[in-house]
Amino acid sequence: MNVILQIGYQKSLGRRKEGQLVRAWVNEEECAWVDKCGVYLTSRLESSQGILWYLWKGDVSPEDVIRIQVKTSITGKGADEDRTFEALYYVSPDAPVRVIDPKGVGHKSYPLLKGKLLEMGSVSDADKREAEIDEFLRGDFD
Repeated sequence: MNVILQIGYQKSLGRRKEGQLVRAWVNEEECAWVDKCGVYLTSRLESSQGILWYLWKGDVSPEDVIRIQVKTSITGKGADEDRTFEALYYVSPDAPVRVIDPKGVGHKSYPLLKGKLLEMGSVSDADKREAEIDEFLRGDFD
């Protein structure tokens, strides 16, 4: 079975106030931008300007786990907690084809991930912060 996923980055430079990094792993092996595994979505000119996006296509086995890590930051404000997250997906031949395309993540209108997948979980930085506050409030104040 094949999946496609988008990996890459854009640096916050000049008028571009947003920086973003997208990484992915199949099981524990990181997906990399190697010409034989996919296509570049950006040109050489864009890569010299701090933008590099790659559409990776790979053969995966049933029961493989795909981990996506997205980090988004805004100049002068820090991390964008809603678009900084980690998500886990389980490859299943019985699952419907899913297109994962979070708003404001990745390059243009390309999906972040597409394949026969079941979502195992997703945790954003906002979710982590809320859990830390809840844990603190439940603690003893001795």
